[in-house]
Amino acid sequence: MAEENKEIPEGSVLRDDGCICPGPPKPPTCGKRMICPYDPRYPNQNQTGRCFMSFVDYQRCVRLLGDYPGCFYFLRCYEDLCPLAWIETWYEQLDKGTFPRKIYPPKPVIHPPNPPCYPLVSDETPPPTC
Repeated sequence: MAEENKEIPEGSVLRDDGCICPGPPKPPTCGKRMICPYDPRYPNQNQTGRCFMSFVDYQRCVRLLGDYPGCFYFLRCYEDLCPLAWIETWYEQLDKGTFPRKIYPPKPVIHPPNPPCYPLVSDETPPPTC
């Protein structure tokens, strides 16, 4: 029996019996995007308030703690709950200094990374305290 030259796709492995199998999975560089988990402070009600507070909490968290991975909890929540038009409006208001709420410390506006690389966080991870 003549051996055939089989092309092995990148990341695949050729077994002893001649089968081409996918190789081991590569570890993710970014966590998968998960939906904002349940928050008992906002049960059975309109999520508008949670949307706004998640945006404010993200700004406070990154201003106080910098690149702390726990801040992505708030980023994930406001991106999941808030309409994009609201988020864009809030960033414009922050840039102009007309945002309807004071955020301390009064540092420069922090825009999220684009696209954000979410840390690997499980759904059971509680929100950080800022």
